[in-house]
Amino acid sequence: MKRNCALWLAAAVLAAAWPAHAQPLQVANRGTERACLTYQGKPVFAFGPMSETMVWMVRLGSPLYDVRAWAAWQQANGMNYVRCYPASGYGWSREVASHPDYLFPFEKASEEPLKFDLERFNPTYWDNFRRVAQTLKQHGIIVHLQVFQLCYFETNRQGDRWPFNFWNPGNNVNDFTRTMGPNGRGHHPIIEQIAEGNPPLRAHYLRYLDHLLTAVGDLGNVFFDLSNEMGDGGLDLPLVKRWVDLTLDHVEAWEKKTGHNVLVGQDIACFPDREYLLRHPRMELVIAHGNHLWRDWTPYKKPVVIVNSNDGRGLLYADESAPDRFARFRKLHWRALVSRAQGLGDYDKNWKVKPGSYPEFDRDARLLRSFFASLADYANLLPRSDAIVSAPGAERYCLASEREAVIYMESGARTAGVKYGPGRLELKNLPLRPGRVSVAVYSPTAGPLSETQQALTEGGLTVELPAFTDDLAVHLAAL
Repeated sequence: MKRNCALWLAAAVLAAAWPAHAQPLQVANRGTERACLTYQGKPVFAFGPMSETMVWMVRLGSPLYDVRAWAAWQQANGMNYVRCYPASGYGWSREVASHPDYLFPFEKASEEPLKFDLERFNPTYWDNFRRVAQTLKQHGIIVHLQVFQLCYFETNRQGDRWPFNFWNPGNNVNDFTRTMGPNGRGHHPIIEQIAEGNPPLRAHYLRYLDHLLTAVGDLGNVFFDLSNEMGDGGLDLPLVKRWVDLTLDHVEAWEKKTGHNVLVGQDIACFPDREYLLRHPRMELVIAHGNHLWRDWTPYKKPVVIVNSNDGRGLLYADESAPDRFARFRKLHWRALVSRAQGLGDYDKNWKVKPGSYPEFDRDARLLRSFFASLADYANLLPRSDAIVSAPGAERYCLASEREAVIYMESGARTAGVKYGPGRLELKNLPLRPGRVSVAVYSPTAGPLSETQQALTEGGLTVELPAFTDDLAVHLAAL
């Protein structure tokens, strides 16, 4: 069993190393409950930590943040995802921005005081932007690219970055920003003025969007998230909807002109009309937060991706004050898998930490990748948790199709170290075709534990389970 596990694991990790000529991100089974995100023509399951800011902020190869090292580490451990954004301001402070490898999207108008000319796009930054995205693609990594990050437009909390925002009129020499202010009091000034009342700002924004599309739109491993958490602080909803449609119009015009396709969605967190985003016919993805994972998203008939590692409390990759985070991360990743969430951006707020610093995280990631690689019919799996009659665990999930089923049992969010004795999994009304099935019991921390065959009678069977800590999975496959 150990030898088979090692071979299975090696094959799974190598399978994550997609070639540079891979088929682009697409939606299979579009407009159905089985809508599925694919890359290289195969269903996607993507997760992994990487800095949300430093990926684009510094020169490729800089020791300040080594994107190549992070990408190689992800690839070697079965991971393949980064949720990131082009910074809407110069870091968290002037000090961060003073490093010689730090790059700005706009040319400087002056050093003292530091001001930018937003009409002059910095070719070095945008060339580097593309080379970084190409490097990530070469390592099989999917990029969840947020056009705007809301905290750069806020001032009401510690860490908010409006003082460093490029569009803050105090930080540039451009007249079209003079009416700009931070988000709040029911308004999002930059978004609302792009939609109406500030034609020069709109023209500038569309040029900015063109630079993003030109940098990454043809690569195939990048999808766009228009903004995170828009609505925190309020907004003028009719104007923001006009901005959404303006942006989608521009992306579609670029697609028609170039022949490329870029998938687009928008984070629903904080947005006052979530159904508008969820059901928008031109939004191709549902983009939610980790604390919404257990929801059944199939009625929206779109693939689902998750912005952040949040199980009701934020999870940080390098947060050494939280020794339970690895068990919580592991369960969040598995919860994403069995909720049909196909991308999960793990928080890595400490950009100084080195990849591979936590072997337990790496092990769990490799084992999850190996399990996913064993699934033969992921694109057709649908939620069927009502098929679980009884099972150990505080939370139990089931995905099933006519060919296979996945059952995941866990101790619940924000828990770790919960022990369960030997037990029994009882199932009924599974959609698998009648006959014999293989029954593989899988530990998310140790890999395959056993594999047997049983007869499936009227969609039901009973599986004897070993003792486990925190979580356990079972994979049924029709023979």
